[in-house]
Amino acid sequence: YGLSPTVLGNRSARYFATAQAPGGLENERIQSQEFGYFGNFPQAGAQVDIKLFHDKLEDLISQGLTLSNFSPNNFAEVTHDGVETELHYRPTSNVHLRATYAYIDVDTERFFWRETLFTPEHAASLYGHIRLPGNWECSATYYYADNINSKHFSRLDMRIAKTFRMANSELEVALIGQNRLDHEGDIFSDNLYEDDVRAFIQAELRL
Repeated sequence: YGLSPTVLGNRSARYFATAQAPGGLENERIQSQEFGYFGNFPQAGAQVDIKLFHDKLEDLISQGLTLSNFSPNNFAEVTHDGVETELHYRPTSNVHLRATYAYIDVDTERFFWRETLFTPEHAASLYGHIRLPGNWECSATYYYADNINSKHFSRLDMRIAKTFRMANSELEVALIGQNRLDHEGDIFSDNLYEDDVRAFIQAELRL
């Protein structure tokens, strides 16, 4: 609006912003090396899964893309070294407990800081599920991750469900609650919800 000089005699006009990459991009490449152990102990109702890994990511397209500087390239590379563990425990057929933990060490040049910004160094979860009489079931899950864009993530989820059995189908109705415990935004500071507690109703029909 208010253009001076005018465009075709008009003081207002539509502006369409466009950008085109220079081309020549290569496929991103990932080389992964893993060493793991899986143990199944049915008499104890337990399973153990442990993995050591080394991942090398090359030719990454990771820079921010804007209309004023739309020039993607394959310059970024990063290596991930870490360990992942998962433990399952079923003391009875109606009870399931699970714990997970992961540690990731990220190595990259300072220029490629985006590759480290959203990778938590430590991440963990705790899960418990129980089946109750009358086709009821309850579960709770706690999630934790640190240093995601200089923030940590902590949330508790709870779920209560009831299954209604019909002739050839089942209807499951569930109430799900989520409680953010860290009082921070999702990855970015402005990704905020009005309340830390959220609730959902879920219905699933299985034919």
